[in-house]
Amino acid sequence: HSDSLESGHFQVSFGAMEEYFDQAQLSPEGAEILLEVSFGAIELYIPRHWNVFTDIHTSLAGVENDNRYNKADPDSPKLTIKGNVSLGGVEIHYV
Repeated sequence: HSDSLESGHFQVSFGAMEEYFDQAQLSPEGAEILLEVSFGAIELYIPRHWNVFTDIHTSLAGVENDNRYNKADPDSPKLTIKGNVSLGGVEIHYV
């Protein structure tokens, strides 16, 4: 829960994690999420009206960002997802 999310840092190693942002509001300046995943997986559940940009580097890994379901509001703040994924995966779901 957040009234003004500005940043987040999520680290997964040899495991799995799910993060839900459906009850958070972005800071008016936007927010940045940093992911560090190795031998694991992380699933992000993001409100479909957020503007989402990804800059995720992979090594023997995958990133699934099915933005067909993203109905971004052009006036909403920007969420930038950055990070590194090695031998793992990231899934971005829009809710």
